[in-house]
Amino acid sequence: MRIIRILIALYLIMTFMPVSGVWAAAGSLSYSLNSIDEDDYERLSAGVKITQDRMYEQPEQPTVYLTFDDGPGKLSSQVLDILKEEKVTATFFVLGENVNRYPDTIKRMVEEGHAIGNHTYNHQYPSLYPSYALFKAQIEQTEQILQDKAGVSTSLIRAPGGTFSHFDAFYFYYLDQAGYSVFDWNVDSGDALRANVPYTEIKNNVTSTPLKHEMIVLMHDSSGHEETVRALPDIIRFYKDNGYQFAALSTKVKPVQSAVDKRVKRAPLSREEHEYWVANARDRASRNAAISIVADSQKPEDEKADAQSVRPSELEMEESTAAHNKLQTPPLLVHLFTTSACCELEPSTLELAVPKYEFNNDKFYVPLRSLAEKMGALISWDEEERTATIQYGLHQLQIDMKHKSLSIQAPGRSKQVYYLADVSLNDGSIMVPLRSTVERLGNHVMSYSIGDSLREVKVDTSSGGYGLLLAPKLMFKV
Repeated sequence: MRIIRILIALYLIMTFMPVSGVWAAAGSLSYSLNSIDEDDYERLSAGVKITQDRMYEQPEQPTVYLTFDDGPGKLSSQVLDILKEEKVTATFFVLGENVNRYPDTIKRMVEEGHAIGNHTYNHQYPSLYPSYALFKAQIEQTEQILQDKAGVSTSLIRAPGGTFSHFDAFYFYYLDQAGYSVFDWNVDSGDALRANVPYTEIKNNVTSTPLKHEMIVLMHDSSGHEETVRALPDIIRFYKDNGYQFAALSTKVKPVQSAVDKRVKRAPLSREEHEYWVANARDRASRNAAISIVADSQKPEDEKADAQSVRPSELEMEESTAAHNKLQTPPLLVHLFTTSACCELEPSTLELAVPKYEFNNDKFYVPLRSLAEKMGALISWDEEERTATIQYGLHQLQIDMKHKSLSIQAPGRSKQVYYLADVSLNDGSIMVPLRSTVERLGNHVMSYSIGDSLREVKVDTSSGGYGLLLAPKLMFKV
């Protein structure tokens, strides 16, 4: 306990020395110690997690946030090359000591539109988790390095090893009061579980995780993670095939965080120490808010006007252009081929015109009912459960719009469930992705063409993995 108190004292002296004394500096903090909520101290001491109410933005389209920890390093340039080729943005949680080693790489990350997060200075647990003072010191050290090397400031933090088993309620509280956003993850690639995790395991760890509307994927771009680089293109393809867009993290994204692990035990902070750290955190938040206001006030007048609104004439032009594009979009023909024991049967063709089908992110989306009925299947809709059921012979398929899932029940086989993040309702029609659904059922797209006057997709429904003539029905969204 005495050692921790000494470390806190040294930290305070180093932080505020320019003012002529520790407590003189402490007295300059924006928030009075008397304004600290005494009840919070008792609740935090009991392990209760307390955070401020914040407004977050949920993206309309399913979104994946690729994150890379422990860089920048020798592999970071390869990761950046892949992201650039795939037109994908990501978030890099960097170590201060590595930013010092690779300043040009951190600049490239920023220039290419990726977000930067603070992953402390050296990732060494004994230097981070004995006390909040030590953790905060490394955060501030890396903040200064990022500013010096790349002119970057960030409010994004990821705790080395994650918050679980490392953070107590006080860590969460002080960082939240300071305006930081602390991010864990909900998809673990497993690339750091041991040395030399193979490519196939990394890929399978990601693709076997149930899909949610927002996915935060943990990966690493530091030395020893060559297999992560190898798996990255397939991981990106997996999410694209499932209708996800890619984005970088920001303070507008609701963080994924663990609950407080009450097994974490540290020497208790005194009320006075707690009051100091709360005031210190709130001062940081108020200073950053002031900087943001000043920066915004320095924007050119025309830029501020553009940020506030879009002129009605521009909106009208955009709407007119969109309407024109719809008129110019050619129809889509989906040909369903089936081969019997004797011969190839004439294909059944579904013809769709915009807006009856969609083409987004290089994928076709078609209405489920139109496709199912073209194949002679029966389809029903349960409004209360928001579930569509397709009955085709002895096979039954269900799409659950609440959970964005597809279940398949076939004779002699256990029920199988797939997650379809980009299934949507459009003017009362369930729209689904064609290729990924076809492939899930053991069928395949034979060919496709996208011309100026016609779009065609040919699907072989003869060899469905479930013995379905039905497989094409799942072409809901191609």
